Amino acid sequence: MKIWQTVKSCPSGALGCVYTHDVVIVLEAESFKSAAYKDGRLIGECVYEDGTEGRVIYHTGVDEAFTGRGIAKRLVYKVLEDAERKGLKVIPTCPYARKVLEE
Repeated sequence: MKIWQTVKSCPSGALGCVYTHDVVIVLEAESFKSAAYKDGRLIGECVYEDGTEGRVIYHTGVDEAFTGRGIAKRLVYKVLEDAERKGLKVIPTCPYARKVLEE
């Protein structure tokens, strides 16, 4: 509880904390996706392809039992972080990814 209080009391707002719900998010570049795993089971993914225009995100989905926990956003962020490192423009054709980029 002390960690959450410290994060909330940060005067600059620079501190942040994400409750992961014991869900692991990994980039699986060979499969062109980020994937969410809970206890070793795939529960969500953000699928993309790299083309001449940049990185196109065309699908983001999370198992219904796990919606509302911020997992989809974490999946999109994982793909975005990798694209940024590689200097790729991101083109979101997936409605959810588009929403995240507009935030």
